[in-house]
Amino acid sequence: MIRQPANVIIMRFSLLILTLALIVPGLGLAQTTNSSGDWETDGNWDTGAAPSENIDNQIITIGVGPIVRNGSVRFNTNSNGDLIVNDYLTISGDLTWSANSGNADLVINDTLVISGNLVLETNAGSNITMDIAATGALIVQGDFTVANSALNGVDVDGGGLLVVGGDFDTGSGSNISNDGNIYSGSTSGTGNVTGAGGAVGTLTDLVADFPSIDLGALLPVDLVFFRGKTEKGQTILEWATAQELNNDFFTIEQSLDGVVFEVLDQMTGHGTKETMTHYRYEIDGIANSLFYRLKQTDFDGRFEYLGTIYISNQETRTDFYNVYPTMVSKGESLMFSSQAGKWTLFDIKGNLISTGTNSRSIVSPRRSGLYLIRLENAVFSETRRFMVR
Repeated sequence: MIRQPANVIIMRFSLLILTLALIVPGLGLAQTTNSSGDWETDGNWDTGAAPSENIDNQIITIGVGPIVRNGSVRFNTNSNGDLIVNDYLTISGDLTWSANSGNADLVINDTLVISGNLVLETNAGSNITMDIAATGALIVQGDFTVANSALNGVDVDGGGLLVVGGDFDTGSGSNISNDGNIYSGSTSGTGNVTGAGGAVGTLTDLVADFPSIDLGALLPVDLVFFRGKTEKGQTILEWATAQELNNDFFTIEQSLDGVVFEVLDQMTGHGTKETMTHYRYEIDGIANSLFYRLKQTDFDGRFEYLGTIYISNQETRTDFYNVYPTMVSKGESLMFSSQAGKWTLFDIKGNLISTGTNSRSIVSPRRSGLYLIRLENAVFSETRRFMVR
């Protein structure tokens, strides 16, 4: 009998395990993010390759974030497959998860934001289970549909948060276990909703239950800036969006005192667009010092106020309470365009993190994720969002 060196035995054993992982259901190939950035960047994954949309026998983990999946994606599972969100993940489009056989699990331990629609669909002999942990939050800015619903389940643990900006279709036989908090713009279907959290709440309920959350900060138009100036006998308003979803139009409002506003005009939006868009509105003549407010309205009538600025008649302009940059690194300074009499920082669930007064900047949190900051003075209260990567 010829004895083989230990290192040869270990190598052959490792190759055997790898082969089994690729061919035997249940063992699976594990892929985990090891740095923040785009999902599609191979270097952001520990295997050196980004996962494909076919996640058969795979366990995909967002271990380091934030991660951005650009555009819509359709995950196909022909056997078992899991997506585990342990850090911040954004999908800039729709997410459709189609399970043809086996079991698929979507586990949200941190934050998943979907800027489009979410659809869970299954065939006979398969099921999809979505679990939002006590530390987890799922924000769907479009509709959430539980298709072929008798085969699917949604579990929201105590402390977990599910917000659907559009319609939450619970299907006809799904099991929705709500021990946390579920809110949606509307609800359809006859799925079974049980648990200590009660029935699905409205977005109005969300605002009532979490007063510190600015609903507009969760809606799908991402404002880059809103500013104004007087120039050559005109008042000029300019703004830009990083992305738009179902954006019908903008409303420009003006006010003498910053409290009572009247409609000045409207400007058509760009519907759904994933690239930056610039807008410019010109007013002939220079009035006395005025406040201007920008309102955005979706095709379904939902709206949000994007910001307020103050323009004097001295050929100067002042941005009122914009924050920049909107994506910062951990511990990097977040700047305010005007000094805040008071600022209050919240996480995405509305939990208070810190507060302060008389500042032009703060140090960003040391943990990745989406944050809301409320800036106030004697006249205004504005809420802005930013991301820590």
